[in-house]
Amino acid sequence: MAEQQPKLRPMESTAYSDSERLIRAIGQLQVRMGGEWPSPSYESDELNELWVRNRVVLLRKLIEHHPSHEAALSCAVQLEGHESEQPWLFSRVNDGLNAQEFQITGLYEAPDWSNDEYLRRWREELGPLEDIQEERAESLIETYPKLRVAEWAHRFRIEKFANDMIRSRNEGSGVGEKSISTLLSMIEDFVELRRDCTTAIEPVYDYWFAAGMRQCAGHLVLAIDCLEPRDRRIQVRLLQRVSNLLPNQKQLANYARRLHSEGKKFTLFFNDLVSGEHVDIRNYQGQVVLINFLSTGCVHCTDFVHGLRAFVGSHHGSVAVISIFSDRAANNQLVERKVCEYLEKHRISWSVSLDHRLLRHWSIRTIPTLFAIDRQGILRSTHAEEDFPQVVEELLSEP
Repeated sequence: MAEQQPKLRPMESTAYSDSERLIRAIGQLQVRMGGEWPSPSYESDELNELWVRNRVVLLRKLIEHHPSHEAALSCAVQLEGHESEQPWLFSRVNDGLNAQEFQITGLYEAPDWSNDEYLRRWREELGPLEDIQEERAESLIETYPKLRVAEWAHRFRIEKFANDMIRSRNEGSGVGEKSISTLLSMIEDFVELRRDCTTAIEPVYDYWFAAGMRQCAGHLVLAIDCLEPRDRRIQVRLLQRVSNLLPNQKQLANYARRLHSEGKKFTLFFNDLVSGEHVDIRNYQGQVVLINFLSTGCVHCTDFVHGLRAFVGSHHGSVAVISIFSDRAANNQLVERKVCEYLEKHRISWSVSLDHRLLRHWSIRTIPTLFAIDRQGILRSTHAEEDFPQVVEELLSEP
């Protein structure tokens, strides 16, 4: 006798007219930092699809029917999380809040974050979904500008605007001062809302707002660093405005250090990964030194290293390179083995560091990044990767 399949029906969402019954039906609304959000765990994709669509309907219902509830913010955050994990499903399916039955679509896919092909398709599908989420964010801000649920909407808009801005920069459009000012204004609205609103239910215990401030600071640091045309006076002015808005953010202090270090003596010392010998940049006096920040998993970094190796080979004795890798893992020995294999494969023989404090210290936001130090040990460029042959030739031509 064939096994009887469970009925594929939604929860009776029409029965949850009051907020407390909705909350009980939704279940877990907070996680500890590093904890896992609620997720389906059935063996059948059909049941997993039913579970996640049910939960999305309930989350939406609380947000739309009870926007002032102390749980609304956490619901909005989890709603985005479920949708973004299944973009091919929720970019095509928008169940009614009082739906009586779900027709299974077969669009649900169990996440496989270690699969490159899965990640590629997932990224491609995010675009149409983000348009839907952006429309929801705009509606929440317009309809409930003073309610805490709008905090999710502000953060979503900030994240999307910042990512779009950097994407445009990577495609050659550049980041202008006007775009940075727009991002700053969006963050000012977010900070003002948070200052006036409180809630008892945070999406992540003791973390949500602090993380939001760090993310905002990170977006702004990257945007200011990508300013075109690069004008240090404008960058300093923008950074001061950011520091006034987001005080006590360490990454702002790190970027200020980087910004103000050009034209000054550069200090760097570490133990070389391969030889174990102590490396001090003062020992390179008389040479132009290039500090290359990179990662073994970065394709552009590998192409860049090949060009760097060929260039240094043609300037033997007058140009030196130091590489600082950003690779991280719970097991340091695994990282060291991975980097050593990379060095051997790409025939890198110069000094190498795995000290992540150096990346934070110098506010490295993108890779590859190349610092150029002149023959007197002065930091002359923190963006030499853009045209390092010309930068180096000019430094070598100086008396």
